[in-house]
Amino acid sequence: MDSFFVFVKFLSLDLEQGRWRIMEILNAEQVGQRLNLSKQSVYRYARMGALPSIRIGKRVMFDWQQIRHQMQGKDESKTAF
Repeated sequence: MDSFFVFVKFLSLDLEQGRWRIMEILNAEQVGQRLNLSKQSVYRYARMGALPSIRIGKRVMFDWQQIRHQMQGKDESKTAF
């Protein structure tokens, strides 16, 4: 059975660049699918600081653009995932 996922988009002000941007907020399962990781691994990498995460209430969510930006900035040989 195919899973149906909803992601949330927020409009936020990027203070570094002084412009508005749309944030694509994903849950751990969605990030895991995009990175080919289990949900537990996504949470573990977030706790270790390897994946940037956002707390929204009790939920841990992820800004896909921040994850992509962080992964592009790392040397491929040093990437943990």
